[in-house]
Amino acid sequence: AVPTGNVTALNPAVSRPELFVPNLSYSTPLWDLVSNGTVDDATPFTIPKFSSATGLVGAHTQGVEPTPGTFVATNQTITPTPLSGKIEINREVWDQGGSPQADQIIWAEMLNGWFEAREARIAALLNGIAVANTQGGAELNFAGAVDAALVDAVTNYLAGLQFVRGGNRFTALALDGNLFPALVNAKDTTGRKLLPVLGPTNAQGQVSGAFDRVALGGTEGRAAWALGTGNAANSYNFVPTSVWAWSSAPRKFTFEYQIKSIDLAIWGYMATACTRDSDVKRLDYTTADV
Repeated sequence: AVPTGNVTALNPAVSRPELFVPNLSYSTPLWDLVSNGTVDDATPFTIPKFSSATGLVGAHTQGVEPTPGTFVATNQTITPTPLSGKIEINREVWDQGGSPQADQIIWAEMLNGWFEAREARIAALLNGIAVANTQGGAELNFAGAVDAALVDAVTNYLAGLQFVRGGNRFTALALDGNLFPALVNAKDTTGRKLLPVLGPTNAQGQVSGAFDRVALGGTEGRAAWALGTGNAANSYNFVPTSVWAWSSAPRKFTFEYQIKSIDLAIWGYMATACTRDSDVKRLDYTTADV
């Protein structure tokens, strides 16, 4: 009998390109929560904004002309900045191509890097806002509360937003790696989940089956990986129309100006802005900075 070892050369390993295992693909919860726009170059642009107004409406006295009010407008300048990247591929690798093709795999990873950088910029914008007031303090710190105390604290905070001037417009809730799992794991004294995945009964809300968002009443909080974990991480509740991110479509370039290799490059522009700082609420869950 002829064993398989004797005919190895006749039966080489078979490549299965349709089963190629790519790197992870990036979800973009922050990009999905903020308002989006497009930019095509680095030219700065301005956004007209309301600044202040007084005495526009008041009680009227018959026969008496109203006192004129005041109105002041301002603007905010947005300056897009580029995102770029490059990789050098030896010409032999380029010519071989591969199955799947090596340059297509590398380009897909560049796109992943693009989406990651976009999320990071939005997180940096939120973290850099100097005035992120809750209704009555510099920031709301849940101080590591757990279970029913945490759910009550968050729902009380959300209920209090109804009494912000003009009512509750804070419909976007981005949760960091500290607050989100604490809400998912909240339970009562019997071990029953307070925000269950299935069949919520006498509960304030529930967790999605994919464990990527949690609902407290009608407010849905998204798990935002770019906000991170640890003492420096914070969650954010904001008005979507006051937090913006602009992005161009990433452009692909190939440069064949030398013999030994080919450069594959990515290029694009992005800008972020908060048009009203008071429309962003910073929610802290850690105890180290209480």
